[in-house]
Amino acid sequence: MRRAIVVSLLAVAIAGGAYYWHRQSRAEPDPAEELFRVALPGWIVERARESIEVDKAAAELFAKADRWPKLRQRLEAIDAVWPEVAPVKTATAGLNQTARESGLAYWVDVQVIRKQPILMTYRILGRARWLSGDAAVEVLRVERLDNLNIEMGLGGHAGGDLPGGVGGRGGGGGK
Repeated sequence: MRRAIVVSLLAVAIAGGAYYWHRQSRAEPDPAEELFRVALPGWIVERARESIEVDKAAAELFAKADRWPKLRQRLEAIDAVWPEVAPVKTATAGLNQTARESGLAYWVDVQVIRKQPILMTYRILGRARWLSGDAAVEVLRVERLDNLNIEMGLGGHAGGDLPGGVGGRGGGGGK
């Protein structure tokens, strides 16, 4: 009798664990991560190709940002000034500030390739303040999210707007 109870409890525990694992493996993706990992890089690819699909990619990008109206406005601002490098950099700095204010741990970096802006996306893993005398800079530890076939030539370099990004691919790009 005692053995039957132990076997029954063990079977219930195994079944419960299997059910939990099954539910976890089907969990909905994080909407913010989908925005920065999939939608924004997809829009960049269509923009770089000057594709007829760019309107579809923009609509998908804006739809994924609907949960965060201010973030959507910032993405629309980037779209409106594309591909002018300086305005894209300014609009992207606003996007990063809005993401931070919205509690989203993501960062977008503008790189210029052949006079065209490319936006690379990152998850922020940590923030630190580095001090040198009276000067302070915020440094980000990041994991690259997009799967664009671009390697940063200036890893750890801040383009003049704070914060400066430090990090790299981590485990992100090919997930």
